Amino acid sequence: MGDHSLKKHAALVLLLISSTVVVFAADIPRHVDPALLSVDDPNPVPFFDLYLGIFQEISSSNYDQALQLLDFVDSVPATLASRESFDEYNNVIRTVVSNLKESEFNIEDAYGYLNWLKGVDAASSLDSAVPYLESAGLSVEILDDQSIAIARDLDGSPTILLEGTGELSAFIENLSLLVEQGYLEADTIRAARLEGLEDTLLELGVNNTNPWVGSSVTITGSLGTANNSLGAKNLELRLDNQLVSQIITDESGIFTYIINLPYRYVEGMQVSATYRPAIEDIERYIPVRDSERLSLQYFVPELILTIPEFVYPGKQYEISGSIKHESIPLSGFTIQLEAFNQIFTHTVTLFFFF
Repeated sequence: MGDHSLKKHAALVLLLISSTVVVFAADIPRHVDPALLSVDDPNPVPFFDLYLGIFQEISSSNYDQALQLLDFVDSVPATLASRESFDEYNNVIRTVVSNLKESEFNIEDAYGYLNWLKGVDAASSLDSAVPYLESAGLSVEILDDQSIAIARDLDGSPTILLEGTGELSAFIENLSLLVEQGYLEADTIRAARLEGLEDTLLELGVNNTNPWVGSSVTITGSLGTANNSLGAKNLELRLDNQLVSQIITDESGIFTYIINLPYRYVEGMQVSATYRPAIEDIERYIPVRDSERLSLQYFVPELILTIPEFVYPGKQYEISGSIKHESIPLSGFTIQLEAFNQIFTHTVTLFFFF
């Protein structure tokens, strides 16, 4: 299915490119001001059909195929204003793909645990899937608004694009139903196993729930029952459901651990601690888990370029600009500029010139 689909959409890309009037330098009369020349806008029909194909691939969990088609869109010629709109649109789609891949991974993980009647592990995986699924849903809502705006810019109807985002919404709804069903099965498994066992209390805290990507956070917590602390008990510490470490509570049931966060530029991560009773305690204590959501911070630089609107062959012209984050100028970055098949580099102080 993948190769056939890719060829079909590649044909749409060729149709899209062929519908754009391309003007070469040799075709420009030297006595005519380039400002008087114009290039027709792309035909929106094959463009929208291509996006519909991307949305259908995502809704079929063919994420790599969708990203390949999205790369095709990136290569389509467009005016600067159109390019910015499509780049923003494509970045939101890539966010949807990333979140849905993480969601599906954790949901599949959860159902694997359910097959082995591991209710606590299944619930943990589902907990990890939920934030990604919610983020994907919010991104699709953004796509709806952007679809209407892009269609308006290209003098086309948003119907095809909204049909595609509708398929994404339905796909996310189906995944949400799988999560709900998974929680029900996990609760059923746990209830069957917990009759006659003593309730276990696990509390987990983080010193900073709004850390920077790549920084460290300190995890602290306690394990006990309503009447006693549980010392010398083994806990699993996970970050986004990936095992970070196995730690042991002290004699007072207290635990502390420092996690070095990876350089992953995502909206958030989830830290969790899980207690699974050892063989000698399995008929005494209930397995328990607690988690904390981290909202990550990272720089999203804004690159501002100032370039001439029109240039003449053989003439020099200047490109200038700046890099900012939340209106604050940044320095020390290396800028790479590609022009006329040449690459120029420059280290930014506060403003840069080429």
